[in-house]
Amino acid sequence: MNLFIFILNGGCNRIAIIFAELYGQKNYEKLRKESFLSLSAGGGFTIVLSIISLLVLYPVLVLGLHMGTAGTALATANSQVLTVNCVCIFRVQQL
Repeated sequence: MNLFIFILNGGCNRIAIIFAELYGQKNYEKLRKESFLSLSAGGGFTIVLSIISLLVLYPVLVLGLHMGTAGTALATANSQVLTVNCVCIFRVQQL
């Protein structure tokens, strides 16, 4: 989980450097285009990755780790909370 957050943080820092460079050059048209591209691509990637991870979570827990139903329910709820937190962290980093 920490690795995923570090990847998101690194991507946000890289795009912040590009934004700062374009803002410093006063190239507002390109800044607007880059802002839209980064927010739409990053947001889309986050949504797709979240959906895929939530769909794969239950089969991995039940079949792969042989957890019972109580453990699976707890782990699924925990994973859903962490996924929402990752999305929130990504959105805050974009602002």
